[in-house]
Amino acid sequence: MLTQRNMHKGRLQDSPRKEFGAVPIAPVLMRALRGLYAESDSRCRVVLSRFRADRWTHCNETTLATRVQAIQRQAGVAPKAPLHAPHTALTLAACAGVPPLALQKLARHSRLETTMRSYVHIQDVEMAALAVAALDPSPAGSLELAT
Repeated sequence: MLTQRNMHKGRLQDSPRKEFGAVPIAPVLMRALRGLYAESDSRCRVVLSRFRADRWTHCNETTLATRVQAIQRQAGVAPKAPLHAPHTALTLAACAGVPPLALQKLARHSRLETTMRSYVHIQDVEMAALAVAALDPSPAGSLELAT
């Protein structure tokens, strides 16, 4: 999928850094987006659209938030604004062991510090425990005391 434009308040905008780039997405998300696009009128060039005033048009921020929160409620998840999705995805990927550089590239941040500061929140104690476990030479990971 190619990130090309952003829709804000009914107007197409260029990307913030005036660059286009490939953004990998999960196959399940691609199928869902294709389904949404297929439901809209073929003359509507946006994926998340709605039928309003006898024509297909883009979803505004309020409509998008309402749809996302309804899906979250159906899934039994506490409703959050759509802007939380990248934060959650990157945090889950970090917890699964994805390297920080890969997270930075997925988020398309120019600086790794931005990714780590703004999107990746992992418990400090859990991270310290991972570091200790990696340094422990014993197979069981337990501390052996000399007698």
